[in-house]
Amino acid sequence: MDFFDHTSKAYIEPIDEIKFYRAAYPIPSKLIYSPFSRPEFPQKSMKGKIKELPKLYHGTHLYCINDSILYFQGLLGAPATGIFLEELIALGIKEFIFLGLAGAIQSASIGDRIIVTEAVRLEGTSHHYLPTHAPSLPSIEMTNDLSDFFLSRGISCTKGKICSTDAPFRETFNLVNQLRQKEVIAIEMEIAAAFAIASFRNVKAAAMVIISDELKGDQWSKFQPDQYSDTFLASFNYLLNYFSQ
Repeated sequence: MDFFDHTSKAYIEPIDEIKFYRAAYPIPSKLIYSPFSRPEFPQKSMKGKIKELPKLYHGTHLYCINDSILYFQGLLGAPATGIFLEELIALGIKEFIFLGLAGAIQSASIGDRIIVTEAVRLEGTSHHYLPTHAPSLPSIEMTNDLSDFFLSRGISCTKGKICSTDAPFRETFNLVNQLRQKEVIAIEMEIAAAFAIASFRNVKAAAMVIISDELKGDQWSKFQPDQYSDTFLASFNYLLNYFSQ
C-alpha cells in the first residue's frame, strides 16, 4: 500500500495547531533540530542572546539564539520528528539542519561526524510524504555548502548514507548486511522523515550525525558519551556559526 497522496487535503493542518504560538512569538526562518533534550547546550553555545520560548510539547525545549536561529530539542523517533517539524515549518522555518546521533555499522568510529547524503527509509513517517520508491534526500546545495564549511575550517567530517528505522530491536544480521551492501554508514531513527517532510513542504534541509556507538562483530558497543558529547556540542556551535554567516 502506497500512503503518499499529495492531492488530498488533510483533516488537520499544522498551522491550525499553532496559530496561537505564531501570533505570540516571532520565529526565525533558520532551525537547528535535535531529536533529544540537552538543556545545557544553549548555555554552552557561542556567546549571544539566548531566550527559551514556551514549550511546544512536554519534554521538548525551544530556544531563540541571537534573534536569528531557532534551536529545538525534541523526542526520539520519526513520528515525533514529523509532528514537531510540521509545526515548526508552519511557524515559518524555511531551512533546517538536523543534528543527531547514529550507530555505525561500518567505516566510522565513535565521535565521527557524518554529513548525510541520503536516508534509507525503514521508518513509516516518510511514506506519507514521498512515494514509496523515492529516495529521501537533503537539499544538495545546502549539504554541499555545509560540507565545504566544515572542510574549509579543517574540521573532519564524512559525507555518506545513513538508514532511519522505527525498530531498533529488529536490526537483524541480514538487514545490517543488506545495508552494508548499499554503502550505508550508520543507523538512526529520524532523518528519512525529516528529509521527506522538507521535500513535501518545500523547505531546505541538511543533516549531520555524530557516531555514538558502533557495531563490532555481532554486538553493539555501549553508548560512549565521553567520546561523542564534546564533538556533538562543538558541532552544534559550528552549525550556529554556519547559519550566522
